Amino acid sequence: MTPRARSSATSAVYLAFSLLGASLFASLALGMLLVSITRAMNGDQDGTLQALWAMTGLGLMSASGVPVAYWALRGLLGRPVPHLGRPSPRWLATAVLFPLALALGAWAFGEGSALLILTPVAQGLAAVTPITFAALLALMAGSPVPVRRAWAQYLIGLWVMPPVALLLELLFLIPLLAAVAAAVSLDPTARGLFEQLRHAVSLPAGPDAQSLRALLARPGVAIPALAYVILLVPLIEEAVKTMALWPYLRRTRPGQAFIAGMLGGAGYALFEALFLTQPGPDWAATILGRAGASLMHMITAGISSWGLAEALRRRDWRPLLAAYLAAVLLHGTWNATAVGVAVMDLIQQAERATSPGAWLNSGRLAAVALMAALSLIAGMALPWMAHRTAAPEKEENEKEAAGAS
Repeated sequence: MTPRARSSATSAVYLAFSLLGASLFASLALGMLLVSITRAMNGDQDGTLQALWAMTGLGLMSASGVPVAYWALRGLLGRPVPHLGRPSPRWLATAVLFPLALALGAWAFGEGSALLILTPVAQGLAAVTPITFAALLALMAGSPVPVRRAWAQYLIGLWVMPPVALLLELLFLIPLLAAVAAAVSLDPTARGLFEQLRHAVSLPAGPDAQSLRALLARPGVAIPALAYVILLVPLIEEAVKTMALWPYLRRTRPGQAFIAGMLGGAGYALFEALFLTQPGPDWAATILGRAGASLMHMITAGISSWGLAEALRRRDWRPLLAAYLAAVLLHGTWNATAVGVAVMDLIQQAERATSPGAWLNSGRLAAVALMAALSLIAGMALPWMAHRTAAPEKEENEKEAAGAS
């Protein structure tokens, strides 16, 4: 196949991929719009908001396919597709949209004014802005990659990685739940605690805090749950998040591989930010946490992808193993901290205490501080790693230019 024919075939694949995905998510978004209209006519405000929330996420997923379709069409028409150079620093000004979105959403939820209009807009802006800002910083510091490929790698992260990761996690979750159920059934104390909590959920007072803590402390419940969230989920997701690099592995340098992974991680992070953040009074705090999780997904995906490309370049799998383990460790630490915050919140809600114990307040504060520190480290590491992984390629290019002259 000639280079021109190969380029046209690649453009056709890109175009088909982008148009099919964009059409699918646009259809789903339209369906959610119809659901929201139906629920609004029935006077169901909560259901209407949930449908509009989903419509916003699906609409953004659909719109994300437009750039790939544009660049693919240019390729089919024989027009040049440029490399993705370093973006203009002016684009960093988009960061101001994040605090504005937080303020808008918090005000709308607090006042209840224009809830159905303002909160989906705030959700979309707050989900997209921190990911865009972090990606711009990495792109400004890292290796340039073809613009069409960059958008396609982002789409793989947004459209392909989440269902693959979810399917694999469900396959492992089913036997885990069976093991926990068996452990509870064999432990009379755990079985009694579980029954108490199951019946208490429907009561006005809610579950008993002491029973909840006791059940969570049972080894047959706590160990499998923690192992799944802290170890198994990171192992699965960090492997899946290298998928953005797979179609381009043979023609991607390690520096470009970091950017590829970062972009795939950005798409994966946006999916989670759009669909794991639910409307409610605590939305602002939740979306702040999701911003930190987005940075974590981007840096770990970049590290794993860089390790994969470096291992192939050296013909030595040790860089991949080291990079993968580092990504899993960072991801697992984040998950462990998030689980700690969630459990402490659950216990506090179960106690229905206006002044919870000092240990609960101190523990939650320490966990939140650790999550903030991890977010800061991930945000600073993105441009630093992009620059470091691009440096060897820059030296090679300079040597080649010097030799040619």
